[in-house]
Amino acid sequence: LSDQGHWEQAMVSLDEALAVWRSTGHRHGIAYAQGLRGRLLARMSAFDAGRDELVAASVLHREVGAEGDAAQVSLWLAECYLLAGEPDAALRLLDDGADDESVAAARLRATATWLTGPATDGVGALHAAYRRAGDEAEAYERVCLAEVLAAADPGADDRADDVAPLRTGLGIVRLAVLPVSE
Repeated sequence: LSDQGHWEQAMVSLDEALAVWRSTGHRHGIAYAQGLRGRLLARMSAFDAGRDELVAASVLHREVGAEGDAAQVSLWLAECYLLAGEPDAALRLLDDGADDESVAAARLRATATWLTGPATDGVGALHAAYRRAGDEAEAYERVCLAEVLAAADPGADDRADDVAPLRTGLGIVRLAVLPVSE
């Protein structure tokens, strides 16, 4: 729902899910809902609250042995740092999970590199991640990378025609991939 622009509706659904998981004591479910809430809060520019939820979710995932889920939440935490305008913190976190070779990690690392400079390194990494997302059929990441590249390298080849069908197919209306400008 959040990529479709329905942030408030998504939050209501996540609050309800979290209440259910808490009432049953299902710790993995609690961690899952907290992680999604944290990501959504970050997208809504509630960075401190988002960070708190994401850290709590990561800790709980690790406590229940869900290391893969904890790694995913770490990517969302890096995204939260990027959105909050803290690319150095995002890079430190991504470096801690340096063995993550996912396209999502590549997007976040390239975006943070572009934001911290030198810009040419980041732009090159963004283009490489964009190509890789296409090669690996990662439609969501390809759309996210196109958004970042539109800001990082606006004079490059036009990606709008390439990603428009993906954006429509995924129902993406509203993405949060760059720091909120004041």
